[in-house]
Amino acid sequence: MDSQNQYHVSRPIYSIRAFEHVNERQAREKKSLKEKLRNSCSCSTKAAYGLVKRFFPVLEWLPLYQPRQWITGEIVAGITTGMVCALQGLAYTLLVNVPPVYGLYAAFFPILTYFVLGTSRHLSVGPFPVTCLMMGSVILNLAPDEMFMKPGNVTGVNGTVALVLNTVARDEMRVALSISMTYLIGIFQLAMGVAGVGFLVRYLSDPLVGGFTTAAAVTVVVSQLKLIFNVPTGNYNSVLAIFYTIGDVFKNIKKANMVDLIAAVVTIIVVMLVKELNVKYQKKLPAPIPIEVVVTVIDAGVSYALDLSTNYGSGIVRTIPRGFIPPQPPDTSYFASFAGSSFSTAVVSYAIAISVAKVYAAKHDLVVDSNQELLAFGISNIFCGAFGGFVATTALSRTAIQESTGGKTQVASLIAGLLVLIVIVALGPLLQPLQKSVLGAIVVANLKGMFMQVHDVPILWRKNRTDCLLWVFTFAACILLGLDVGLLAGVVFELATVVIRTQFPTCSTLGNIPSTDIYKNMKDYKNIVTCPGTKIFKCNAPIYFANIEYLKDRIKHTVGFNAVQVFRKRNKALKKIHSLIKKGKLKVTENGLVPVEQLGVVNEGYETERDPGQVDSEPQPVENGARTAVDLEMQVDWTAALPVNVTVPKVDIHSFVMDFTAVSFLDVMAAKSIKLIIKEFLRIGVNVYIAGCDDEIVVKMESMGFFDEMVNRSMLFLTVHDAILYIKMETASDITEDPMIEKISQLQDEKIPYPDDDDLIETYDNQRLNMMVGHSLSANAYLISRPIYSKRAFDEAHEKQMLESKTFKEKFSSSFRCSSNQVKPAFKGLFPVLDWLLKYPVKLWLPSDIISGASTGLVCCLQGLAYALLVSVAPVYGLYAAFFPILTYFFLGTSRHISVGPFPVTCLMVGSVVLNLAPDERFIRPGNGSTVNGSLVGTEEVDIIAMEAERISIALTMTVLVGLFQLAMGMLHVGFLVRYLSDPLVGGFTTAAAFHVFISQLKMVLSVPTHSHHGFFSIAYTLSDVFQNIKQTNLADLVAGLLTIIVVLVVKEVNAKCQHKIPVPVPIEVIVTVIATGISYAVDLKSHYGANIVDGIPRGFVPARFPSMTLFGDIVGSSFSTAVVGYAVSISVAKVYATKHDYKIDGNQELIAFGISNIFCGCFSGFVATTALSRTAIQEGTGGKTQSVLAGIVIANLKGMFMQLKDMPILWRQNKTDCYIWVFTCISCIMLGLDVGLLTGIVFELGTVLVRTQFPSCITLGNIPGTDIYKNMKDYKNINGISGIKIFKCNSPIYFANIDYFKEQLRDAVGFDAVQVFKKRNKALKKIHKLVKKGALKVTESGLVSVDPLGVVNEGYIRERDPERVEGGPQQEVDDGNRTDVVVEVQVDWTAALPVNVTVPTVSIHSLVLDFSAVSFLDVMAAKSLKLVIKEFIRIGVSIYIAGCDDDTVRRMEALCFFDEVVTRDLLFLSVHDAILFIKLEMSTSSISDPMVDKISKMQDDKAPPPFIEDENQIETYDNQHLAIHELSV
Repeated sequence: MDSQNQYHVSRPIYSIRAFEHVNERQAREKKSLKEKLRNSCSCSTKAAYGLVKRFFPVLEWLPLYQPRQWITGEIVAGITTGMVCALQGLAYTLLVNVPPVYGLYAAFFPILTYFVLGTSRHLSVGPFPVTCLMMGSVILNLAPDEMFMKPGNVTGVNGTVALVLNTVARDEMRVALSISMTYLIGIFQLAMGVAGVGFLVRYLSDPLVGGFTTAAAVTVVVSQLKLIFNVPTGNYNSVLAIFYTIGDVFKNIKKANMVDLIAAVVTIIVVMLVKELNVKYQKKLPAPIPIEVVVTVIDAGVSYALDLSTNYGSGIVRTIPRGFIPPQPPDTSYFASFAGSSFSTAVVSYAIAISVAKVYAAKHDLVVDSNQELLAFGISNIFCGAFGGFVATTALSRTAIQESTGGKTQVASLIAGLLVLIVIVALGPLLQPLQKSVLGAIVVANLKGMFMQVHDVPILWRKNRTDCLLWVFTFAACILLGLDVGLLAGVVFELATVVIRTQFPTCSTLGNIPSTDIYKNMKDYKNIVTCPGTKIFKCNAPIYFANIEYLKDRIKHTVGFNAVQVFRKRNKALKKIHSLIKKGKLKVTENGLVPVEQLGVVNEGYETERDPGQVDSEPQPVENGARTAVDLEMQVDWTAALPVNVTVPKVDIHSFVMDFTAVSFLDVMAAKSIKLIIKEFLRIGVNVYIAGCDDEIVVKMESMGFFDEMVNRSMLFLTVHDAILYIKMETASDITEDPMIEKISQLQDEKIPYPDDDDLIETYDNQRLNMMVGHSLSANAYLISRPIYSKRAFDEAHEKQMLESKTFKEKFSSSFRCSSNQVKPAFKGLFPVLDWLLKYPVKLWLPSDIISGASTGLVCCLQGLAYALLVSVAPVYGLYAAFFPILTYFFLGTSRHISVGPFPVTCLMVGSVVLNLAPDERFIRPGNGSTVNGSLVGTEEVDIIAMEAERISIALTMTVLVGLFQLAMGMLHVGFLVRYLSDPLVGGFTTAAAFHVFISQLKMVLSVPTHSHHGFFSIAYTLSDVFQNIKQTNLADLVAGLLTIIVVLVVKEVNAKCQHKIPVPVPIEVIVTVIATGISYAVDLKSHYGANIVDGIPRGFVPARFPSMTLFGDIVGSSFSTAVVGYAVSISVAKVYATKHDYKIDGNQELIAFGISNIFCGCFSGFVATTALSRTAIQEGTGGKTQSVLAGIVIANLKGMFMQLKDMPILWRQNKTDCYIWVFTCISCIMLGLDVGLLTGIVFELGTVLVRTQFPSCITLGNIPGTDIYKNMKDYKNINGISGIKIFKCNSPIYFANIDYFKEQLRDAVGFDAVQVFKKRNKALKKIHKLVKKGALKVTESGLVSVDPLGVVNEGYIRERDPERVEGGPQQEVDDGNRTDVVVEVQVDWTAALPVNVTVPTVSIHSLVLDFSAVSFLDVMAAKSLKLVIKEFIRIGVSIYIAGCDDDTVRRMEALCFFDEVVTRDLLFLSVHDAILFIKLEMSTSSISDPMVDKISKMQDDKAPPPFIEDENQIETYDNQHLAIHELSV
């Protein structure tokens, strides 16, 4: 890069507020809901006609059909494809496990509907092995052979009757299942098409599809082994099913039929060999050899002639009836059995079809409508299912045959369907002797393309290990768990990788390249400096609930201190200074605090400061060199020595800049946390600035109430350099102040106690002047003069450093290195009690701990008794749950304040499982009634003893399993998983849990009988039981319950209101329980009023017992969700009090502590332990019964959860997405149960993250005149576009799920499709070639000139030098103004009129700049597609530049092999302005040539084929972003 080409900028320093004011920011118009509905639902004749044509695409292309030119090719293509389609239909029935004729139906019926409804003109619709296998696995699971064994006519050994298989009944049921599942698949696809959610298929990335289809190929081969060997095997459809099948094959290998085996092996070899020849000689053969048809015909003939079935026991097809079966409806009773599998099959079949359709649409310059394709396949599958067929999609091999043999439209498919129809009605019986092993071999031979995908694994490992792990994980999951469950596991793993890449983003500390406005990672360059007194922090990711904690940790690491800890230490020092002043050991003087003689310390760490409230005109009296105590004030110099024994962390910065350039979105939780971080810095005198924030993020901040008097919009700056220049200006003018101003006034004589900061979060000392208001920024110049930098030139100029990467061996050895210095901290980490117990100040803390323990213990006992009702066990077990966890947590826990014990939400989750596995109905036994006519007559009763024993066994088993999960997560250090529980999700979940708890306790308050309900709509069923039995309400219990609720709620309100006035909260639960117990005993409520009482709390403990391992399989899912919820509750409460009291919480150690506590508690018959904020608040704040009453206590303690309903309107105003999460989670938990509802809520929550990145904000940028600032063209009046250049910005990571959306938005931004332009230009050049050869055009010095008969003078062409011609070479001879045909060449001016009847889209730009400043990562699929997009633009003469790309992203591009001879690193620029200046420089020094140079030479007399022949193999040339699917079969 020429250093003389300078980058000059001179403009004001801009904050965002000043910039918007100067450049007239425009408010975007927002349509109301009514206007949106009106626009969406408005109808006209034109709109109706367009809608009809869109729903029936055949009306679009059929009137344009050219029968003379196309029909011959269509007939050839249809016959060729029809033969293959019929044979594949027969073969794939072996995968579906239905009779062969149904494969012919599946090959015929979908063609009819797709012809009318499909938007692809080239797809060959029909069965596909992967989807057939997915259906077949479900059918085998629901209708195995064992279900249809019946007694035969043969007597077996020992006189037993031998069982035979009832094949007729089996086939009937399997066909019914196949029909019903095909219906349901079609319904799912139709529903997705109507809902317009075709984008869901984008979640199936190339690595995932590669792993899935390779596993499917292995499964298909294994499933066909029994046919190839003709050996019996069992029907397996569970975990490890593939291995069981292989085991059966080898067990029975001696029974193999050699005739079938030889036929199969020969078929595989021949088919694969001929397919290779078809590929090798595809340009020479008029049509591919239909080898499957040939092999099938030969085998059927040989089998018939030799009677292989009778003579050699060969397995043959046997029966293929002629004609069709009548249409039949689905059996809806099966729907619930395969709903999940049907949905996954619907998605997979659509993904395969749409990817292949897009390949051929790109090749032939057509458009495919994704949602219409869903509708077409949905209706096709419903129609096909009605007539006995199974799921339809397409296959690349079959479609390739149809297209390569001359198929232009779906007319070829219709002809293929006619051929299949002939087979169905006439030729079917001729194939009855066909060996099944040959059909199985044909299936196997067609899987070569899938198996070849194994070659992708080492390539992916070198490029992107995350994508490689995804491939391997999906493959292994599908092999081990089955295709449907494995696919789901793969999708979950895939989505998790996206979330994790944003959960642990790259965070860096930036430094300045001297004399420039460029800020880079301090670790990357030698020639880089820090900004004195300032830290610049950059996060390369969206900020949301899952990564905000990680972000806070990285900020603390960057600045080198914890702002909260600094604040508390400073407060602590001030308290001690206050104490010394009151004792007379310090005096406040004009020179600050001076110690008296006995102190022996001269303090120089303080200087005077005027009282902010003091009147200037009033002089302060001074006596003997010291101010009066009343009027003295000071400010502390925290960098100097302090006269008190308190270590205050050093703060060596005065300003902190957060670079939000790559932050694409914020949610409510992140905004709240960032605002808190800012306030934490401000109160210790560190000013905070946010730079590079996108306008849409600023708008979102405003809607979330981010800004207030303290955190205001004046801290937002356009760039990091704007913020740094402003900071330098402010520090030079000495405006920056420390807001930790004097809080100690009237100290020496006044007896006012120093205020305690009991609630740190609510008592921040938020004192800061708005230093930026009132300053005129326009006078402060932003001046830059530096070279124009590409990325390569910049790296060379400033000595970019290579990051050292450790080998796996080095990482392993460093992780497991052990020494004596490491053992002690590890031991203390495992037993945190050793860290604080040795420092325990007995005299100071023991009295208050005794008071706190007594208060908390009373509450804990009563809550344990009450929460046992939620677990549905005897109350005494609640006491065990309140006692045993405390013992282990004392030694293992890192929190010093939480009160460990039961919590209503986790108790209810355990109780729901207990009721599900041990309902009352299981323990009903006959009562003591009389006998009539030999039968017992009387009421039934519940065996209470057996029921309670079973329930406590389930509860303790689940508690131990919860503990095992928590212990495992702690050892694996996956405590970060709890971050997925965002505030809105937890709010919705706990509110729903409060409803569940409330409903579950109604039966206790009313004392009415109800059934045990669990699962979907259990809350509604319980309510129904309550209202049905409302007349049986016990008034004594009802009155007691209501009084308890009212009294407890009122007293708790009083406790909260008077918490600073009363030494100990009133233990109202204890008081109410004691009173109620006394009244119940005195009045004998049970006998006189039928009240339901606890009635038995035994003394002592039960012996330890082991959990029931047999229950683990039934409770594993619920146990895991309970483990996560329990940990989330405890860690959130622990962090609140750790922050308040200035100590640290180890998240992973907390998992270990609670895991061991729950295991220990479970072994002694307790249930799940966590903590509760209310109980912990009592423990910390104090210096450290009848059944209806207990139920009332439980309900009264739910008030806080119900109050969360107030969050909904606030969330709706701040962030509608978070509001949706709250509402969706709450409704899911109420309707589906807490465990399933929580899982559903988490999936929905993570889905919102993916959707926000899947449909990112993509904008076109313009330039603010006279500046280096580029903003959204829609946002400002004072903004200009740049002639011939488009600047496109994507505010998101680019990965598999959003790359298609990125490309669509890019096409909209530039106004044309580069692929379509290229093809249209090619088409025009081919026609020009023909005109030249016919003599209608001549090539001259002035370009192409038409001869007289043409009557057109073309000025649309200009002369160009031959690119291959040697510079300075002799000029070719010119004869009569015409060049010789050999040397004449042209370049086409595509903006002028063309002499041929071809419409070429106009390309109005010569350069495209992609602003990647907000792109935090790329994956393999995105890099591959992006590279292809760049090449598409380059080949039509549009130069591409990428600006603002982060260094980490560049390194990732290099690893992904993004750069080559065409796409080089020279297209990377540091900023958009660098790229624009470079483009302008290039345009001014030399014209950018159009690479569509002349390929038409020697035209007029030469009879050689034109250079622009149709490329038959365009699949590798065009829009092949779904490569894994494209290579499914060859």
